Amino acid sequence: MRIGLTARIPCSCGLGNGIANIADKGNCGHPLARGKETALAEQDEQSPRSSFAAFMEEGGSRLYSDLVEHHLNKQSTSRLQQAVLGEMAGLPRDVAPLVIEYIDAVNLRLAHDEVFWKSATCREAAEELLDVAANMFSFARPIDSFAAFLSHENNDMAFALFQIATLSFAYSASSQRTQRKFMGIRKGLFG
Repeated sequence: MRIGLTARIPCSCGLGNGIANIADKGNCGHPLARGKETALAEQDEQSPRSSFAAFMEEGGSRLYSDLVEHHLNKQSTSRLQQAVLGEMAGLPRDVAPLVIEYIDAVNLRLAHDEVFWKSATCREAAEELLDVAANMFSFARPIDSFAAFLSHENNDMAFALFQIATLSFAYSASSQRTQRKFMGIRKGLFG
């Protein structure tokens, strides 16, 4: 008898329904918590909607600064750096070498935009971030709209570019108190 394995505990991702079974190791079942490969396999079976599109639908109205703060408080500085490198590894060969330039362009456009950090939702941030990418990269198939980034064929790349920027902001905020203050996010209890 495995009584303890069916108890409900707080989920580990902060994005799903907030509860999970211990047997699932704190995984609430949210598509982003299960990992992209599992989510994409299930999505292919269930609907044509991409997991990034699903995230935008489910969490797109959430403040982007809250998402950056979530990553900052859930991961160490070294894990944030590793996560960025991991996302870079999954990008197409023609895009990956330009990621540092992409991060620099995103920082130039948004890092010091006070209105952005006070009010941008995840969807608005994604539109801004992917607009930078669309203007910077020469994609095999032109991507001329936010909807094109959300398509099934561009899902992985769009999500990776979104994550790279988000994790980079969290990484910068992890060691720069003035940047955190400007972004309106806190690191731990004392900011």
